[in-house]
Amino acid sequence: MDPSNERSFADILPPHDGSIIYTSLKNEPSVLSFFALYTKPIVIIPPNKTTDPLALANFYTEKHKHDTLLVFCPGRIFDINGTRHGRGGGWYDRFLSHIPAHWVRIGVLFPAQLSPTSLKRQPWDEPMDFLLIDQKGTWSLSEVAPKRNRET
Repeated sequence: MDPSNERSFADILPPHDGSIIYTSLKNEPSVLSFFALYTKPIVIIPPNKTTDPLALANFYTEKHKHDTLLVFCPGRIFDINGTRHGRGGGWYDRFLSHIPAHWVRIGVLFPAQLSPTSLKRQPWDEPMDFLLIDQKGTWSLSEVAPKRNRET
């Protein structure tokens, strides 16, 4: 990722009303530390993946239908094009496929999880808009290219 493309969090993200974040597993970046000074409402996806992603997406969409939310997603590996590969169950892809297109998707990763080459994107893979990289507590945020259509 080209550091010259990195800008401050406030400069790069569109105006938003809140965030949906995940409960991190032991080998995932804890996005909660990123939000230490964050004041907008935060909704946390429980670590229980038995929750139906479509029902959860529909619930949040109905509750926040007039809002713009940031949706933070973990993954096993990402590329600079916004392709995200998870743990193989498709939970986040199903969730993301049922939320409003204008909600902003942010992949959260450690530097070692950024692929130096493009990943194969399957038809069901839901792309990210930004990558938030945890470099031992120092966060960097970059927009992916090409941009995903976020029109509603």
